[in-house]
Amino acid sequence: MVVQRPQPAADVERDDMHYLINKIYQLAANEPLAHGPRRTFRVYAYELIALRGDTTYTMYVGQTKYAAQTRYRHHQQGHNAYRGITNGRFGVGKLRIDLFEDLPKFRCVECAKQAEGLLADYVDATGGCAYSDQGTRHANKRAQKLARRARKEALNA
Repeated sequence: MVVQRPQPAADVERDDMHYLINKIYQLAANEPLAHGPRRTFRVYAYELIALRGDTTYTMYVGQTKYAAQTRYRHHQQGHNAYRGITNGRFGVGKLRIDLFEDLPKFRCVECAKQAEGLLADYVDATGGCAYSDQGTRHANKRAQKLARRARKEALNA
């Protein structure tokens, strides 16, 4: 799996940057000062290793207030880890520093969650298949699940 490295940018209006990465920079540049005194939240990504032949996802994308390496160790140890890891479907692969090292930090968790979703969508758009609680893929699956539940309840009513 080859996921392209995001292009670093100080200028958020560059044309050679993928539009989803550009959105992350714009989000950080437009973040209100009222969101906090300093930037403490960041996004991170690591590869998932399919243990049971499940290739649904190839990458995990998250956001954290910790250093990315610290949060990565938490996942390896199973502490607040993605459920696919704790139930044995996936193993923790390589930390993909190249995908997030140049991305900005955020003052609030809400902005970091938006950036997480954008990074997950970027991974999806460039050939990977990312799991994220905030990505478009996850939102679509959640909507499908709610629609199935509503149809089932309508049939039972």
